[in-house]
Amino acid sequence: MSDVWACGVVCYAMVFGRLPYDGSNVHILLKRINAALAFPKNPPVSGDCKQLIGHILAPLKIRYAIPQIKEDPWFNKN
Repeated sequence: MSDVWACGVVCYAMVFGRLPYDGSNVHILLKRINAALAFPKNPPVSGDCKQLIGHILAPLKIRYAIPQIKEDPWFNKN
């Protein structure tokens, strides 16, 4: 499941051109990871894409696994 989370970080970076979490030290970084995920306004991204990324970067108990990602509407759109 940590690999799924890491793929979510890569996906976020590919879509938005920056990392989802930024912190100058480990304590700040962990706080930001545990806080609600923020999406930048630019570039404009569909709600379906944001929803999938949000599910991938969710806490472990509710994080999507590979089968759920493969069934996601945005993943299957193209």
